Amino acid sequence: MISLNKSNSYSKPIESIDQLRELPGVRFAGKTIRLSETTGELESVITAYSDIEYKNLPTQIEGLPITFILEKETNAEVSGNNHRYDTIQGGIQIGPVSWTNGTLGLVVKAAYGRLTFPCILTATHVMKLDTGLFSQYCYQPASDKTGDQVGIYFRDGGVDNDCCLYKVEEEYRLYSSGILGICSTLKSPVTPKIGMKVQKMGQVTERTCGVITRIGNNQIIIEPDQDYYHPPYPPICKNGDSGALWVTNMGIGEFSPVALLLRYNAEKNYSVGLSAEYIQTLLDIRQW
Repeated sequence: MISLNKSNSYSKPIESIDQLRELPGVRFAGKTIRLSETTGELESVITAYSDIEYKNLPTQIEGLPITFILEKETNAEVSGNNHRYDTIQGGIQIGPVSWTNGTLGLVVKAAYGRLTFPCILTATHVMKLDTGLFSQYCYQPASDKTGDQVGIYFRDGGVDNDCCLYKVEEEYRLYSSGILGICSTLKSPVTPKIGMKVQKMGQVTERTCGVITRIGNNQIIIEPDQDYYHPPYPPICKNGDSGALWVTNMGIGEFSPVALLLRYNAEKNYSVGLSAEYIQTLLDIRQW
């Protein structure tokens, strides 16, 4: 573990993403995509989520720029979806401890040998502690100390993929395979395409509508749907919506997963998502 001094500087140079992950307070660090601040084109970036604000981080690691997100600031936002729900379902608040929280994407069925289990799908950085380790348990709600233990750690996408599963503890709560306010069931994931219209239910901004504008490295950029909203466009999501599932309408009452919401760029009002098709293979999900 890399140690700190009183000014929150580290004891040795940070030259790799693995060293970045060793910093105290860093919950998750991985490669994502963003729109370039200079060209507006798609570029790769290292995104890190931390409870500690560092004073002297390098501007680049392994040739990639760093986006550093301070968790204690971002998790202050909560909304109408932060209370207790009798049924576990997509779009509601979950988290590991009382002050950090995100959104439940969907309850899926994941394989373990010949068996399948109902599991909560969300973003890894939502469920990690300030030690960098996964919380053993998932709670609902997470912003209330009276929240129920509704899931136990099951599987994750590895150090480079911001997605994980928690097995639903059925003795604590009923569950549904739908998304609050959007649908009661979903079809299989579909391949993201530029121009595809999507929507999500997050615990902060609730239901918002977007359109896919960029695709790269199993990740997508989603911006506000200009056919649905009028300028000035509202935030497509906010911090605390991480873990929500972007879905697309395939017909009357039929929805399919498209991407898991990873992060939000407030300045340019876009969301970064991880392809649901990719997640399905990565986490061995058998049913959505």
